[in-house]
Amino acid sequence: MSEETLEEQTLLMHQGKFIVGYVPVCGEKEYYLACACEELYFPPSAYFALNGLAVQASFLGGVLENVGVEPQVERIGKYKSAGDQLIRKNMSEENCEMLTSLLDNIYGNWLDKVSHATGKERENIENFINEGVYQVEKLKEDGWITNIMYDDEVMSKLKERLGLQEDKKLPVVDYRKYSRVRKWTLGLSGGKDKIAIIRASGSISRVRGSFSVSSSGIVAEQFIEKIRSIRDVGLMMNHGSSVSASSSKNFYLKFEEDALSFVVKKLWLGGIRTNISGYEESKLYKAAIIRIDSPGGDALASDLMWREIKLLAASKPVIASMGDVAASGGYYMAMGTGAIVAENLTLTGSIGVVTGKFNLGKLYEKIGFNKEIISRGRFAELTAAEQRPFRPDEAKLFAEAAQNSYKQFRDKAAFSRSMTVDKMEEVAQGRVWTGNDAASRGLVDAIGGLSRAVAIAKQKASIPQDRQVTLVEMSKPSPSLPEILSDIGSSVVGVDRTLKGLLEDLTSSNGIQARMDGIMFQQLEGASFASPFLNLIKDYLSSL
Repeated sequence: MSEETLEEQTLLMHQGKFIVGYVPVCGEKEYYLACACEELYFPPSAYFALNGLAVQASFLGGVLENVGVEPQVERIGKYKSAGDQLIRKNMSEENCEMLTSLLDNIYGNWLDKVSHATGKERENIENFINEGVYQVEKLKEDGWITNIMYDDEVMSKLKERLGLQEDKKLPVVDYRKYSRVRKWTLGLSGGKDKIAIIRASGSISRVRGSFSVSSSGIVAEQFIEKIRSIRDVGLMMNHGSSVSASSSKNFYLKFEEDALSFVVKKLWLGGIRTNISGYEESKLYKAAIIRIDSPGGDALASDLMWREIKLLAASKPVIASMGDVAASGGYYMAMGTGAIVAENLTLTGSIGVVTGKFNLGKLYEKIGFNKEIISRGRFAELTAAEQRPFRPDEAKLFAEAAQNSYKQFRDKAAFSRSMTVDKMEEVAQGRVWTGNDAASRGLVDAIGGLSRAVAIAKQKASIPQDRQVTLVEMSKPSPSLPEILSDIGSSVVGVDRTLKGLLEDLTSSNGIQARMDGIMFQQLEGASFASPFLNLIKDYLSSL
């Protein structure tokens, strides 16, 4: 996302606009954006740290071992690092190889972009960083910033540049107001042809959790509704025929996981009228763009959304525009589109799956807790018996189920990218690539941001490139920065989740997961076999 913002800043300057930056707190990410400004100002007391980039991974293997918890993890793909935090005490060779490659790509791109924007040699930039500069005056002296000023002084300078008197108030518009301005008031109403934009940001789940906020993550059932609202499904009945009230009696049953309740939902409210509305709405859009910013999540949810995207792509051009990260389940979604567009540094791929359960037997023994189960069926205790490890036959079944999910993921990826399975296996195995590397290996079709995706959508929809189109947001964007970029200090990329978020995942998700970071286990919280002690451990560690 930072890369696309940088490109837009450059475009503004090419259109004759000037951009002035004021940065009181600055790290590598902030300077990456600020270096494109025509003028850049820091206050004398600015907090800045241009020290380079770092990647880090934390491991709980020793901690869990000491308290008597054994994570039994099944992950498919030698680069699939999700789960390492729980089962290992250090970084694997494969994970180190992958992270080193990602870091080299990201750091190299940062040096190149800063070099291009500032006119400095790449070698000189590296030398400056390695000096360990901490004085703002040094930044000005070496030409990293224009001058040292407080914000009121910068405002005065802007007034002077705009020809305003000093006692006049500088007219400013904040981002929230600017984003709400109606395009037609600025003569930007767009064209008659419309392209739908569907955003998919955050971790993937099948249904909204009881305590989830409305804007968090990708909920499959809601995403699918958006897809179906623009898909050319046609009419359920013949166009001109009359329909009685009985034709709207279509229902489906959703079986709740607690095995105690059912939810009955009406699928087509209003019968033929709803279908006509959907049919007419679908005709409004010449193409659709799925804007993906996700590290993955529930494998089943990813597959269900892939299917709906595939059906939509059969009726109109559908393009995937990938932001900061489209890995594992995020990439799974992109595979259903007709073309995939990524940024240079989009974290891409991670074609692999992971699942597992906890063996809490030693912990229970230490604290004097006992659990006994009466069951019927050979594998009835597969996930229920957390007081013991898997039996050999259970472990075999668990591993085979994970392997089957991986094969489905990999084979669909091979089909969607027109590769042989063997060729796809070479770039899969849970490995994460940058957008550039993914493109060179056939996982991505083009490099660019949303504007590039729009251009490709217009081409596939036979819309002339010089004709304006109207982009219609089908959903409000979720929080922009994905989990992979949060809570990592000056690092531009991080692959380990914070401890709190990781432990929350352990008691809030179920099923096999197609995700890049962290690990999801069989649902424990709220289930009939839930362990109150695991929840207590999670709550305690989450409060640290």
